[in-house]
Amino acid sequence: MDLGVFDGHGKKGHFVSDFVAAILPRLLLQKIQGGQNIKEALSDTFVETMKLIETATTSTRMDAWDAGSTGTVVVHDRALHKITVAHVGDSRACLGREGRPRSCLQKLCGCGPKPFLALTKDHKPEQIEEKKRIENSGGTVVFDGYFNYRVYATGKDYPGMNMSRAFGDMKGHRDAGITAQPTVMELDLDAGDKYLLLCSDGVWEFMTPKDVVEWVAQRDTLPASEAAQQLAREAHDRWITEEEDTADDITAILVRLDTPALVGLSPARPV
Repeated sequence: MDLGVFDGHGKKGHFVSDFVAAILPRLLLQKIQGGQNIKEALSDTFVETMKLIETATTSTRMDAWDAGSTGTVVVHDRALHKITVAHVGDSRACLGREGRPRSCLQKLCGCGPKPFLALTKDHKPEQIEEKKRIENSGGTVVFDGYFNYRVYATGKDYPGMNMSRAFGDMKGHRDAGITAQPTVMELDLDAGDKYLLLCSDGVWEFMTPKDVVEWVAQRDTLPASEAAQQLAREAHDRWITEEEDTADDITAILVRLDTPALVGLSPARPV
């Protein structure tokens, strides 16, 4: 089972995210069916997808100079009870887990296992390795005076991104160290892993992984599709509460791992 969230940014970002959503799964399937291991296949597929975006842009079939997309993809091998996660940008994935017995050390420390596990970490330009790559590639990282650090080509006013990895954004790739090389991780699942969630940053802006997992667990009797739709509405309502008249596009995918055929999707939309 392959799952993905692709969240466009920039005026023409929806064209980039649509392109990635259409092309990347096909390339990935070809590589896996050809015998390549999943971890390498994911990494190669992200890079090849970016090359196709460059080709489409330079031939004027698409304009990804100042527009791009995040990408978070999960391959779930049900036979091996394993997931492999690859991502660029800030669309996150996490696991929801049943409560587990505390170890002796945890009992002594008064702590316990968390009911969630973050599977991705946002690619932000202020992170040490990201900043080093950006500066070595002719870019600079600047605090915007509000909440974010942003990437610029040195001496230029572009791309102004608050992410250090993405599809598209060709000016940022060429002049400021933006990359589509993904971070890839593998994880063996066990019987305590109940939910798999992939969501655009519109969900995570005002909800933590703990919030999301607890919220989903409280609606365990709902069909997965309805729970995903309700999660998107809850995220939207929190945006409106905090920002009054502004809300990001929101995508939420929910998989119940005990019944993996049940997948819920709330597609990206201005809600």
